[in-house]
Amino acid sequence: MRRIVIIPLSGYMNRIQAIASAAVMSEDLGCELRVCWIPDAVAPVGADRVLSGDFCAAHSVTPEQVRDESGIDRKSTRLNS
Repeated sequence: MRRIVIIPLSGYMNRIQAIASAAVMSEDLGCELRVCWIPDAVAPVGADRVLSGDFCAAHSVTPEQVRDESGIDRKSTRLNS
């Protein structure tokens, strides 16, 4: 199955908006949605504190899973900064 992988950035509302948009797009395209939530200074808590447990169980992936499944690594993106 095709996948949409999103790594939401910035504050909580920006992340929620990005996830909602990706969810609509994945449904329209018939793709699996994968969300890699990486806490940072402006959004320091994990996805499990912001999103429902069911959503996290169905859609959450780690940065390592993103790297293994897609070849995208934090070192090769602006996420490393």
